Amino acid sequence: MVFYLEHVQTGDRVFLEEGENTIGRDPDCSINMHYYYMSRKHVHILVENDRVFIKDLESRNGTFINFLGIRIDKEYRQIFVDDVLLFGDIVAHHLVHKYPKLGIFTLMEEEHDSEDSVGSSPNRADGSPSSEGTNPESQE
Repeated sequence: MVFYLEHVQTGDRVFLEEGENTIGRDPDCSINMHYYYMSRKHVHILVENDRVFIKDLESRNGTFINFLGIRIDKEYRQIFVDDVLLFGDIVAHHLVHKYPKLGIFTLMEEEHDSEDSVGSSPNRADGSPSSEGTNPESQE
């Protein structure tokens, strides 16, 4: 499986590598983004064993999932295909109408059945916190 972030308005895709992906404005980040409210080193996204986890890097404006208004913290949390990631406290600033300049992405996946065909899986997250055993830092 190949996971990627798709911008909610522009459709731009940012593919995630297996392992840790650091996202932010800093040129040293593995994924460099320049959106309003994006910190220099904003978030880590870990892709491991066909699962995806996210943790905020104590960014100034936070990271939010599914417009719930709950800021994720510096502990890894599992995220799922179709989850919406907001890089920055976008809803509180009433700037949702400026999507192209904001870091709002949907987690998507591609499955490669063959070299020529690509399918996607419609898994939907319920927005609830990850259950026990889904934290990659707690696994041995």
